[in-house]
Order: sequence, then structure tokens, then C-alpha cells
Amino acid sequence: MNLELFDFYLKAPLYAKIEVNPENFEDFIYMLQVPTKFNGYNPLRKTATTYVTQELYPGKYENGNLDYFLGSGGIYKTSIKCLRYDTVFTFFGKYIPTTEPDDDGDHFNVEKTGTFIKIGQDVPLMEFESWKVKNYRSVLSKEKQKELIRAIGLASHGVGIGSFVYLRRIFEDLIEEAHLLAKTSDDWNEEDYLRLRMADKINSLKDYLPDFLVRNKAIYSILSKGIHELSEQICLTYFDTILLGIERILEAKLELIKKKKRDEDAEKKIAELNSKLK
Repeated sequence: MNLELFDFYLKAPLYAKIEVNPENFEDFIYMLQVPTKFNGYNPLRKTATTYVTQELYPGKYENGNLDYFLGSGGIYKTSIKCLRYDTVFTFFGKYIPTTEPDDDGDHFNVEKTGTFIKIGQDVPLMEFESWKVKNYRSVLSKEKQKELIRAIGLASHGVGIGSFVYLRRIFEDLIEEAHLLAKTSDDWNEEDYLRLRMADKINSLKDYLPDFLVRNKAIYSILSKGIHELSEQICLTYFDTILLGIERILEAKLELIKKKKRDEDAEKKIAELNSKLK
């Protein structure tokens, strides 16, 4: 994953990894040390807010020393503070420096290289993420809203494959919704449709689906591969990316609904005006 503060604190599931290397090392140090503001959601106050990362105190490093922490690894503790209500949330990470053996068999650190893992937080990830589900009430049934919350909750507890199962069910439901609309068309061939693979089904339904979904139909194959072939850790690593894709599809559906409503309102007003001027 990248080093965006919002992603690490409020979106990354437990055990998400940041691979630190010379290219992003300075960004990594900046994230550890510099108090920075970013936008998010306060699950206790149930409102959008701005957070600031708390100043890093020496005692939060093992032995109180940054160089020691980077050289030997250890546990990192930090917190973010809600600037609207002073709510504080705490997070934990673990840094493991990369080592390589020398000719004598001793190991030495590879400069500016290691792995940073998110290992804990005092409020579950789903508390920061589930509020967004309310925005999708007009495009998701109550059951699918619950499934989206379950997916987020499972990922926040380190269950990657299970979270993929729920995301795939949501994806399949979006396809089936378009399928039911397409079946009402006079030239629809149901038998041909049922013989198609998912990618081809999506292509056949492109007039009934958001363009983003059609262009990114690979989401389904990724989810299926995650369920049947990938490990828990790999699913967790890529959960955030797939969730982002699902959210973008839902947002596109919302935009279509809003556009339709705007068109209907404009047409109604034009018709009323035309009637008055006759």
C-alpha cells in the first residue's frame, strides 16, 4: 500500500503492509514524525472531521530512539486527534528492517529498506468505514448494505478471503439487477445470456451498467481468484483496492440516479412553462 495518512489510519485493514524502500523512505519517516492534518470520519460523533496526527514522543520508539527503531525494528504507537471534538484514536505498527547475509554468514540491514505492518487500533476499521454504506441506500438493498458492512468488518479483523466472498456477492447482485432490466427488452435472448461467462455477461449488459464497472470487469475475476486461490494475507493486502472499485461502481450508480432526477425535474419545469406560454 502507499503512504497516504488517510489510507494507513482509516482505510488499511489490520496487517496491511507498507514496503519501505529508498524511494519512499523519506515519506515513511515523515509519516512517523511530522504532525499532519487529514480529513476523515469520527465514528463516535458520527460526523466528518479533520484529524491531526499526534506529535511523536521519544518513548513511543523502543529505547526512545528513531535510529534504533529503524535499525532493530520494533513497535510503533501513535494516535490521531479529531480537531472538532478532541476525540483521540490510537494505532500500532511494527517495523521489520530488511536484512541480508554477508560472506561470513552475519546479517546486516539493507539501508532504508524494511516492512511496516499495521498491527492494531483501538477502534475497529469498520467503525471508520461503515458510515459510507448509508450513502448507498438508494442503490443497495438492506441485505447488501449489511453484506458490505460485513466485508469491511471481516477485513478489519484480518479475514481476507471471507471479505472477498461478500464483495463478490455484492458485485454479482449489481450484475443481476442489470440482467433483470435487460430481460424486459424485446430482443433479449435469455438462453444465450445464461451460457456466457461473467466477463461476457457484463459486455452484453453494458447498456444497463455503469461504464466504470464495464471497464473494470476484472474486479470479478480478482474476487473469484481471491476466494479460490489466494491466501488470507494477499486478500487483505488488496482488499482496499477492490473495495475502492466497488465503491466507485456504487457512486457511478448514484450519479446516474441523480442525473435522471435532474433530467426529470428540468423536463417537468420546461413542460409547465411551455403549457403556460401556449
